Amino acid sequence: MVYTSIDPPPKVYLDCSVGGPSMTVQSFQAETDINVIMARYEKTGLVPDALAPDRRELVFGDFSGPLDFQSCQERVVAAELEFGRLPARVRERFGNRVGPLLAFLEDPQNLKEAQDLGLVPVVAPGPVGEVPAAVPVVAPVVPLGR
Repeated sequence: MVYTSIDPPPKVYLDCSVGGPSMTVQSFQAETDINVIMARYEKTGLVPDALAPDRRELVFGDFSGPLDFQSCQERVVAAELEFGRLPARVRERFGNRVGPLLAFLEDPQNLKEAQDLGLVPVVAPGPVGEVPAAVPVVAPVVPLGR
């Protein structure tokens, strides 16, 4: 049979229904919503896989001892790299400079704001009458070129 623009061929529709309940798992909706993922990233600066506690490496200790020049330079580089991973709004709060952020974190009066910005973890209150101490979080320092 010959078809023309006046006499077109009949339309054929493809039925893609599965004929039963949907197999899509709805319980993962919040985990896969891009808006939720981006809000979490802006708050923490970490992508979802990096949020797993077993993947984060925290270092606690007294680092007030004397250091050599190379160690100091490595710390400066590490601080700049960590600062670059912060959300843009947090970096902007400190003029996109590491120095003001470090000065801000050294002042104990800024603890509440640092917690609100997600820079310092919120410590659960202890027994009544006991004041919880701030938990220092220090990024691991990896020597460069070694």
